[in-house]
Amino acid sequence: MTNKRTWRFLYDAILYPILNIVAAIILIMITRITQFTAAEKSIIITVIIVVLTIETIFMVYRFLKKDGFIVNKASGSN
Repeated sequence: MTNKRTWRFLYDAILYPILNIVAAIILIMITRITQFTAAEKSIIITVIIVVLTIETIFMVYRFLKKDGFIVNKASGSN
């Protein structure tokens, strides 16, 4: 586990998504204690979940591709 590439993969694929989940939980908890109506809170919580899910998927893909864990095949070859 001293390989830098292994640590980079653990950050990209595991730690970064967990940090985003924690951020989402904190934002949802903050939203729940605000003075909005129940319908507004539901909309805000839905937006938080959707935005952070899309951002997490996009950034994990970007990190894994940048670090060489995802490689595109050359077009035309099998």
